[in-house]
Amino acid sequence: MLGRSPFVQVVCALALLWLGRLGVLIGLPIKTTTSPAIFLGLFGLDLLILAVTIIFAIWLIRKHPRTLWFWCLSLSVGVVLISSANYWVSALADRAKNPPLPPQQSVVLETRGSVAYWSGPIDFGSFEALENTLQRYPQITSLSLSSGGGRIAAARGMARLVSEAELDTSVSGTCSSACTLVFIAGENRTVGQDGRLGFHGYKLLSGIQTVDTDAEQTRDRQMFQERGVDALFLDHAFSIPFEEIWFPDHELLLRSGVTTN
Repeated sequence: MLGRSPFVQVVCALALLWLGRLGVLIGLPIKTTTSPAIFLGLFGLDLLILAVTIIFAIWLIRKHPRTLWFWCLSLSVGVVLISSANYWVSALADRAKNPPLPPQQSVVLETRGSVAYWSGPIDFGSFEALENTLQRYPQITSLSLSSGGGRIAAARGMARLVSEAELDTSVSGTCSSACTLVFIAGENRTVGQDGRLGFHGYKLLSGIQTVDTDAEQTRDRQMFQERGVDALFLDHAFSIPFEEIWFPDHELLLRSGVTTN
C-alpha cells in the first residue's frame, strides 16, 4: 500500500522534521541577547537536521534517479540549504553588530529633585527608560552618570535625549567607554572630586566584519569635537586599545574641553 511505502514514509518524516525545525526557530528566535549556549545549541540542532535531510534526500534521489521526484527533491534541498545559510548568516551578522554584553550590575534610574541618577550598563532599553523619565519628570535639568559603558547605539540615543533636553551632565564615580558619549552631550559637564572618565578606541567584538569600526569611531569623534573637545585629546583617547581604559586627570579634562567647570 502507498501509505506503507518506504518512499512515502521518508518524505513524511522529512516534512515532519522540517515542520519541527520551523517551529523551534519561530518559537525560539535568535536574538542578540540569546545566550551563547542556546545560540550554539540551536545552531548544532539545525546542522543535525540539515545532515539528516541531506542523507534522506540522497537516498530518495538514488531510488528515483532522473525522474520528477529527482528534480523536485534536488530543488527542495537547494532551497533548504540556501534559506538555512541565509538565516544563520543574518543571525551571526546581527550578533556581530550587537554582541552580548558581559554581566554587569542592574540599571538604576532614579530622580531627586531636578537631578536624574543613572547607574548601570547602557543597553537597548536605556533610551526608552531615560525618555520616559524625562517625560514623567519635566523638572529634571541634570543627569548624573555612573556606568562602565555598553552599546554605542544605545549611548547615542541617550546622548540625543540629553542634548535635546539641554541637560547638564555630571559624574561622581566612573563613567567610561560608551558612557562618555552621554556625558559629552551635556550643556554643562562636571566631574566630581572622586569622579573619572574612561576612554578607549573601538573594536569589533566578532570575527565577522559587518561594521566599519573606523567609520563608527570617526562619527563619534566628530560629536566630541562639536562639543568643543580638543583634537589632540581625541587623538590619544581613541588610540587607546579597546582592552584598556585611559582615565585622564581633572585638569586635562577641563583644559581639553571635556568638562566645562
